[in-house]
Parts: sequence; C-alpha cells; structure tokens
Amino acid sequence: MGCRSDSRPGEDEALPGAYKLLRQADLPVVVVTSATRAVALHRLARAKLPAPQQLVAADDVRQGKPHPEPYVTAAHRIGLLAADCVAIEDSPLGVQAALAVGATTVAVLISHPRDEFDSVRHFIPNLASLKVEQGGNCLTAPRGRGAQGIGS
Repeated sequence: MGCRSDSRPGEDEALPGAYKLLRQADLPVVVVTSATRAVALHRLARAKLPAPQQLVAADDVRQGKPHPEPYVTAAHRIGLLAADCVAIEDSPLGVQAALAVGATTVAVLISHPRDEFDSVRHFIPNLASLKVEQGGNCLTAPRGRGAQGIGS
C-alpha cells in the first residue's frame, strides 16, 4: 500500500519512494489493498502519503487476495485490462492475485524474502527504485548498471 504498519499508534511510515509514486501524474495508480477502505486511508494519512488516484480495498470486492478480483476491479477502474497493468506487490498473496490476471508483477522485497515469491521475474528493494518515464509510457527499475523496462 505504500506504508508499513504494525497497527500500533505512530508506527505507520511511508515506504521509500511511495510519496513520489503516488504524486506522479504520468501513469494511473490504483492502490489494491487487503485492508478496508477506512483502515487504508487512515494508514496512508498517518504515513503522510496522499490519497491514491484510485483505491480498491477489501470492502470493494467479494473475494480478496489471492483471488484475482481486486486486480480485475482496479484495472476496470482505470479502463484497462488487468493483463495490461503492472502490479507492484509486497506480499505473496498479492503476487498470486496479480499473476492470476496476467499482470506484469514486481515484488518489493520489504517484508518477505525473494524465495517466497513464486514465478516473479521482477524484484525491487523499495519503491524508490522505480522511475516513471515522462509521458507515462515506461516504468523502469535499475538492473546492474542500467535500467530495465517493466511492462508487457
């Protein structure tokens, strides 16, 4: 979701790069979370993050992650097929949901080790590793000395 939380007051903090990603206007951003809308917005506010362009929360879908419904709903809200989207996930259940819809999936290695993300080809250490190219046509992440394009 762009913030860490262990549900204790004062413990929400923005993930590196979350603010910049949520504020950019070149690519549509939908936050897909297993939290309820109220909890998600509360955590974003406590982490001093702006509300996303779109939010798909647990109370917006009948079946949550790892079911693909949250990602299908998110893509629909921005007028795309889920398979044409890039999903940035930090949980194995979220990765399962994103892969199930055919989205290009990027695992953020914050709370789970790399070996817990089956079938993922793209990994980043944090959201600050991502760069949205001007015009919104490309999302890149560093790879070795250069950058790799992420997308289908």
